[in-house]
Amino acid sequence: CHTLKTKRFGRASGLGAQNGIEVTVFLDEENYCGNTEETGVRVTLHESETYPDPNSGIMLNPGEAHGLGIQLVRTTNLPWPYSWCEHDAKQYKSTEPCYEKCVVEATIKECECKLSGSATYDKLDLPFCAAEQELVDCTNRVLAEWIDDISDCSCPADRCVQNSFRINTISRSNWPSKNYKNLHYEEKEYAYDPENYLKFSVFFSDYRFLQ
Repeated sequence: CHTLKTKRFGRASGLGAQNGIEVTVFLDEENYCGNTEETGVRVTLHESETYPDPNSGIMLNPGEAHGLGIQLVRTTNLPWPYSWCEHDAKQYKSTEPCYEKCVVEATIKECECKLSGSATYDKLDLPFCAAEQELVDCTNRVLAEWIDDISDCSCPADRCVQNSFRINTISRSNWPSKNYKNLHYEEKEYAYDPENYLKFSVFFSDYRFLQ
């Protein structure tokens, strides 16, 4: 999971795909985990200084160029007693990713196994939770506790004002073209493999925001 920050990659300079942020990704499929079923990347857009939700976003295919037109959406939660929120909560846009992180850590602590797909914890010398029935049963107990309540989670309240980005236009095309591939890839030390590359641009399709 990689976070691209505007200080390094720049920022949109105007409306439209030509003024957005363009990213080329090398997938390195040969080093995928053995249980990975799909090839591609999931792109999640979130407000700066907030923790992204990896379950959201959009899947992008290899061998293609994608254009993602976005629009800002601002949501204001009703104050107490209608909702529990904090105006100065900075790290999490929503508490959901925080609780999911807590579930992973609680599983490692209680079951001594790691959940499949948790890249941060894959390097731990522990078995996967689905390896044995005993581990599966322990994982289910942790999940059941999370659904009811995990008192050890110190997650903040939701932000009272939340900014998110809605993808309202999506375009795609085969990439690269034959001439571009011959010019930029065939003469290099490495050959172009369509399963290992993709490109996408993120741009504002409208400066107006929904509230």
